[in-house]
Amino acid sequence: MITATIARAVYRVKQFWWAVRAEVPSEDWREAEERLSQEELVLFESMDAAAQRHSLEVYRALLAGGCDDNDALKAALLHDVGKRKPGLFYRTATVLLTALFSKSIERLAAPKPGSWRYGFYTYAHHAEIGAEMLAAAGSEPRVVHLVRAHHSAPGTDRWLSVLQAADEKN
Repeated sequence: MITATIARAVYRVKQFWWAVRAEVPSEDWREAEERLSQEELVLFESMDAAAQRHSLEVYRALLAGGCDDNDALKAALLHDVGKRKPGLFYRTATVLLTALFSKSIERLAAPKPGSWRYGFYTYAHHAEIGAEMLAAAGSEPRVVHLVRAHHSAPGTDRWLSVLQAADEKN
């Protein structure tokens, strides 16, 4: 158990360094531009480069798995839009605390914008926040549902299960 926790923490530290150096090449932008509505693209653009890269990797994992479901592919690109731009402190603290103490972020989270604890709140509740943002932007109801549910029990939607697996792996 402790060895697995340490291994996960080491993986997260490596992931952090990758995130700090993240860039999104122009050819990757074209994929998002071709798939998303203008309103959704604005939300995609609001994510930091690391979240955009991660979302593109999840998107490509769905494509590689044979996904041709437009709603699922949009959800892959937008599943973390609710995290917003958390900043280096929150990204680092959240990744490490979650790896070492899985429930710690929920205890630190506070839904009050302006509070130092709000960054933890957006991480803990990013699926719901993102779903609300997508609904307000006019996304299809199923895209909204997939984003809202991407950290929930998979249920019966095949592509939600694939989205969850790709999110965890990438």
